Amino acid sequence: MAAGLVSLALGLWSMARNLPQNRPLHYAHPQHEKKAPLQVRLSEELRHNSFSYRYLGEVVGSNGYPAEGKVLIEIRRDSSLSPPQVGQEFLSAMHPSPISEPGNPGQFDYRAYLKRLGVYGRLNSRSSSLLWIETRKGSFLQAVEKFRARLMIMLEGIGLNPSELGIAKALLLGDRTHVDPELHTSYKKAGALHLLAVSGLHVGILAAFLHLLMRPLKKLRHGRLLRMLFGMILLWGYAFLCGFSPSVVRAVILFCFVSYALYIQRPGETLHFLALAWVFMLVLINPNWMLQAGFQLSFAAVAAIVVFTPPLFRIWPWKGRFGNYIGRLVCASLAAQAGTLPFTLFYFHQFPGVFLLTNLALLPGIGILLAMGFACLFLRSLSILPPLLATCFDLILSLMNEFIQWTGSIKDLYLEGIPWEAPHLLLCALALGLLGAFLRTGDRWLFRGSMLLFLGLQIWGLFHRIDHLSTNTWVVPHKVRAGGFWVRQGGLLQVYTQDSTYMSSPVRDAKSIWYLDSVEYHPVSENYRLGRHTLRVLDSAGLYSPTESSPHYLLLTGSPRIHMDRFLQALNPGQVIADGSNYKSLVERWKHDCKKLGIPFHSTSDQGAFIQQILLEKR
Repeated sequence: MAAGLVSLALGLWSMARNLPQNRPLHYAHPQHEKKAPLQVRLSEELRHNSFSYRYLGEVVGSNGYPAEGKVLIEIRRDSSLSPPQVGQEFLSAMHPSPISEPGNPGQFDYRAYLKRLGVYGRLNSRSSSLLWIETRKGSFLQAVEKFRARLMIMLEGIGLNPSELGIAKALLLGDRTHVDPELHTSYKKAGALHLLAVSGLHVGILAAFLHLLMRPLKKLRHGRLLRMLFGMILLWGYAFLCGFSPSVVRAVILFCFVSYALYIQRPGETLHFLALAWVFMLVLINPNWMLQAGFQLSFAAVAAIVVFTPPLFRIWPWKGRFGNYIGRLVCASLAAQAGTLPFTLFYFHQFPGVFLLTNLALLPGIGILLAMGFACLFLRSLSILPPLLATCFDLILSLMNEFIQWTGSIKDLYLEGIPWEAPHLLLCALALGLLGAFLRTGDRWLFRGSMLLFLGLQIWGLFHRIDHLSTNTWVVPHKVRAGGFWVRQGGLLQVYTQDSTYMSSPVRDAKSIWYLDSVEYHPVSENYRLGRHTLRVLDSAGLYSPTESSPHYLLLTGSPRIHMDRFLQALNPGQVIADGSNYKSLVERWKHDCKKLGIPFHSTSDQGAFIQQILLEKR
């Protein structure tokens, strides 16, 4: 317990030390505010979209002086130019702009996610407005990226189908940017997304492969030492090739600790090695990892497998050679799912009910699949890849994808929109931690504490649900090309819109925090009553009468073509709201007119959803 608290304290201290306000060279520090030009190096390629190429970049200079910090880079697509390569550098006359907060209730907080990555600003520009500069030759980042690109080309040369090629790149090299979005969703619904994250399984397969290749070194005088050192160096190189994600770094560090312990013939406790890896990663590599979902899920899964698998296996009923094999697989899957459950519910608000079926079907063969993939890469690099091996690799990947699509299509077993907030996460994680400590020590007080925490989790969830069911809210959400508003009455959400398709994603996000039991869709009319207040909806037709009574709220939707200044003087609303279906140029004009007349104005595109705790009744 003391070691865990010290590790946590070291991580928090290291994380605080790396905050922008505590680092004078960070571009977000007040002394660098608005200073340009910035010199930025592309450090990581993200999934591109139809509008822009997306990267993470490292700031290396500001106004001719040294600077640091990560930044999100969005370079608008140009058909005449190819995507920039990782390692390239440019000068930007613009300073990074703040990243916007989520616009709707329950929406994924991309700003908080980027902060956990150490990213505090965004550059959005055309490639032609950036000054690309010559980088120093032979930089480590460029060398790694070039070698990674060569491996990608080798994989493409194997002859895999497009869907299978994207999965192969994710499995072997940790590059999920080429995975088909629909297939990625199927993996998520099937509870198999962890298979696409390079982790301990991948590192273990590669380590075994390297162990076989380096067997001749045993004949040398210091063969055991050379095998250990070469294995560590090659696995660290693999970690860099896979993007240096927390899961692969954790696996490589654990391999290094275990290898050294075996070399000096002093094997230790797995949890001790895991704690050392925790401290090493947070204090010496990246303290921001402690706040990232991948880091937390990786450590939670390994710790849960180590702690919960043995007691679960002791009560496994079917013994024997085959029964023991299946039992260990089932118990390890249940333990990993239990350990990661608080975090998956908190970050993703979903639970794949078919996870056990997926793991039982795929985990026994995933090692063979990875071994085949590494063998294909190795033989392809020597230009001696047998066509039969490549065909078998493609066939197995195709069968795996088809199985994942089938299991992911079982809608009744995929639960989403589960409300789970920070108190739920904290109570559940502490309860599981105390339960694990009880299983290892037998201390009954730990068991009682765990049960009390689980009881507290139930009580908190009950009161939280009662509070939500007694809430009545009127919301104008933000959705581009979609207009309308919501009325939330406890567990019922009434959606007033002309096109329910566009509103489906914001409604799905709201379910993750609002305990909704049902959703009803209604067309939008002109007038509503909000308790003692009134709402007037003005759509694209722009029809109104100067003799109308003044509404308390005016909702502009569909870009109505009216003389806004004259309209405002005629109706004199208490507040004007513009949703995401309006043209930005019109919104700016309306904002100016409202400011001139002293009328409060709210634009969902700039300020996010408009939310009022008012009971709405249609008039």
